[in-house]
Amino acid sequence: MFLLIVEILNKGISGGEKRRLSIACEAVTEPRVLVLDEPTSGLDSCTALSVLELLHQLSSDGCTVVLSIHQPSSAMWALFSTCLLLSPDGCPVYAADASQMASYFDRLGYTCPHTASLADFFVDITAGSSSRELESLIEKWTQWQSSAVSTASESPTLWHLDPSGPQTKCRRFIPTTRVLLHRAYLNMLRNPLSLFVRLAQCPGMGLIWTIFVAPLHKDYNSIQTRMGLMIQYGPVAFNGMLQNIATFPAKRDLFELESSIHLYGATAFLTQYTAIELPLEIIAAGIFSLLFAYAAQLGPTATKLGVSFLSAVCTLNTGESLSMLACLVLGRNLSLAMNCTSALLSIFTMLGGTMSLSPPRVLQWFNHISPIKYAIDNLAYYCLTGLELQCTDSQRRADGSCPLQTGKQALKLYDLDTDQPEIGLVAGVVLMVGYRLLVWVVLMLQVRCRNGFGYQRWVKVRTRREN
Repeated sequence: MFLLIVEILNKGISGGEKRRLSIACEAVTEPRVLVLDEPTSGLDSCTALSVLELLHQLSSDGCTVVLSIHQPSSAMWALFSTCLLLSPDGCPVYAADASQMASYFDRLGYTCPHTASLADFFVDITAGSSSRELESLIEKWTQWQSSAVSTASESPTLWHLDPSGPQTKCRRFIPTTRVLLHRAYLNMLRNPLSLFVRLAQCPGMGLIWTIFVAPLHKDYNSIQTRMGLMIQYGPVAFNGMLQNIATFPAKRDLFELESSIHLYGATAFLTQYTAIELPLEIIAAGIFSLLFAYAAQLGPTATKLGVSFLSAVCTLNTGESLSMLACLVLGRNLSLAMNCTSALLSIFTMLGGTMSLSPPRVLQWFNHISPIKYAIDNLAYYCLTGLELQCTDSQRRADGSCPLQTGKQALKLYDLDTDQPEIGLVAGVVLMVGYRLLVWVVLMLQVRCRNGFGYQRWVKVRTRREN
């Protein structure tokens, strides 16, 4: 069960639960060494004991657990293997096996009463003794430690740390992806306003344009209106960018933190992100396409609706992927990432085929990586092919003929006619998948950089580059 940790107007989980959650977040990574500062403070005795039992289990599995603790009970004291007792000045009074601590102080003349807690008794020794007694305890411990070191040098090695041992691997893909999906799904449900806005952006834009143009006529002047309506698939990519800017940066920062401690990798992160966002994009693109196809009468058939829907999904998803790439490459400079993505999408829109029919050859190469170009080509071919146009008397030529009589002629006028329309559909899907795979490659490279050269060094280099 997943609970809300914290929110602006909601307290979320309690302080003790937050403390246990922070311990659990570190424990699931199976660390070699775990350092904790008073993990039982603020907890009742039963909960504190359960926390220490968990830490004892971790130490039994090979993890070195180092912690400070305040007033442990007798049951807790039995779980410690080694104890470090410090004087008020920070000098060691004892640092060895906890089980031998009572006998050591007993030899020095400090016998613990049967009714007293061992931990409280040892703390009282350092807190209640005079300065001369503390100096004597410190000196005796130093002498005992020197003799113990000389004895230990002749005995076999107790611990051996292999620096070349295997590094902690990322968790298995399917279980971690399932957990990430569950977490992302709950976070999405806890923000209904954000969910509504993401679902309503595309349909809202489609509704506004439908109100302006519906129903489309079949006269000579309607060609310009139809082409203007098709070019509105360009802003669909901007909607993908805005949706990504609203959600991706925070998830990226969390991924950087969790991947740096090997909780999961780039594949699991991108899989869960796509699995959450893609259904929302499909719903939004479906409503948008229905409005254009049937309400505006752009293509009121099943085939034309399918082309309109596929073009909207590809454009929306590709706009999101381009924004993700900008956020990853340009770092935490969100305004720069948004401006660069907007500039690129604006170029794609201008070169879409209806606003500039003969762009320079250099700029025409942008059309090969433009989702908007493929969307307009697909819509124009399928929605104008077979269309019969009519003319009023004022629109006819001197010989009585109509300037444009069919949609096929309009396609030739805009240089959008093709003999292989299926290529545009396939190209749009390939481009959508290709951009998302490019995001995966960038994520993988960044994870390699963080894990290979150190997370802190990577952050410093990127921060210096941004400044």
